[in-house]
Amino acid sequence: MKLIILFITIILSSKSFSEPINDINFVDGKYFAYIDDNSLRWEIIIIKEKNELKIEFLDVKKGKFDYEGLQVFIPKTELTNKLSSQEIDNTMGYGLQGIRFYGTLNVNIYGTLGESSRLSWKHSSYLHSADFKYIPYKFYKTFKEELKKDRQLTTNIFLEKFIHN
Repeated sequence: MKLIILFITIILSSKSFSEPINDINFVDGKYFAYIDDNSLRWEIIIIKEKNELKIEFLDVKKGKFDYEGLQVFIPKTELTNKLSSQEIDNTMGYGLQGIRFYGTLNVNIYGTLGESSRLSWKHSSYLHSADFKYIPYKFYKTFKEELKKDRQLTTNIFLEKFIHN
């Protein structure tokens, strides 16, 4: 009997260690993401409280993209005031759709909290998109320090380099 209990204890212990360290249990709290869609860079800060998702901050950094041979320059634009809180259920799915960021251009941000999210926007026949994960806000200051050293840094790269290892 003691051998069976010991065996069960070992199995349960090994299961908890075999789960990936990088999986973020999406508990209530504050999170952020810094996203590069190969044309523009975006920063978003969210707060998850119970079954509500609040967007504390969202902006597009200044940048440019090619629009059928024409270089279009985008100024840094904060978009927070264009968003409202959103209810989420136990699937943790969310969708922020049609957020106007420049002229007639809209960005969509959607996904499943704690798993994968996507930012996408379209002009003429070109679709720009990037998959990303949110990171707990406790890493925000460290991320910003690393961003000063590497302007190409995104939260996906940060997760690979600093949190997953």
